[in-house]
Amino acid sequence: MEIPWNPNCLEQRNGRLDRHGQSRDVDVYHFVVIAQQVEEAMLGRRRRLQAIPAEVEQEKEVLILIAMFYIMIFKIDHQEEKT
Repeated sequence: MEIPWNPNCLEQRNGRLDRHGQSRDVDVYHFVVIAQQVEEAMLGRRRRLQAIPAEVEQEKEVLILIAMFYIMIFKIDHQEEKT
């Protein structure tokens, strides 16, 4: 079972089980992971987020090369039209 990080989602889950006018009480249990697992998950997310700028920079270089290629082709085509 996966527990959401957002407390509002937990309340929504409780609300699905415990309805107004219900004749019996509902017990809701939230399983808790140990702090090390949470820390490992957060570190993994941080590493992925930190990798994004480098990936964007690599893509930026490729896009610049593509743009330069199209500019060269446009200039060549444009010069051929003049002659």
